[in-house]
Amino acid sequence: MGKEAWFRLIAGVIFLAGMSISMRYRRRSETQGEKVSWKEEGWFIMVMLRICGLGLWLSLLLYFVYPQAIGWAHLHQLPDAVRIAAMGVAVVMIPCLAWMFRSIGNNITQTVALRKDHKLVTHGPYKWIRHPLYTFGSLNFIAYAVIAANWFITMWAALGFVMLMVRLPIEEAKLIERFGEEYIAYKKRTGALLPKVFG
Repeated sequence: MGKEAWFRLIAGVIFLAGMSISMRYRRRSETQGEKVSWKEEGWFIMVMLRICGLGLWLSLLLYFVYPQAIGWAHLHQLPDAVRIAAMGVAVVMIPCLAWMFRSIGNNITQTVALRKDHKLVTHGPYKWIRHPLYTFGSLNFIAYAVIAANWFITMWAALGFVMLMVRLPIEEAKLIERFGEEYIAYKKRTGALLPKVFG
């Protein structure tokens, strides 16, 4: 087995482990909670996020099962050491995602809409950052793009991150609308994507 096949195999195993965790918690949340509307984040963000997600998933799928299809975007100059480090990041993200999903429980949704019984979660990773799924998920997909050494996958991961940043203020406005001063106080002591270092 060649070097690239090993990179694909290891990345595929890590990817399946992470996705199995995500799907398990999301499925449980969807079956135990009421349906939420996609419309509250606006049609532009909704459509663009789905396009970015589709592009990212399809490009990763091609990398795993038919890499020749996106071989034209391979970054031959990327050192193997960088790709191996990205594997380490992807591995670390598995327990981070499990921690995040366990902490948020059935509050997780696919959109900015909140469930009727939505609770403000401030434990687990939420003790330090308000949107750990954005942080862990983005790091995860960027790690796969680096492992693949493929700028096409990187482009979709970056576009998806940009759209999440566009959506973030809408999500925070919904949380302030629901939780008021409690969320404003929580926002003051935490970072959006990274822990607050200074006050």
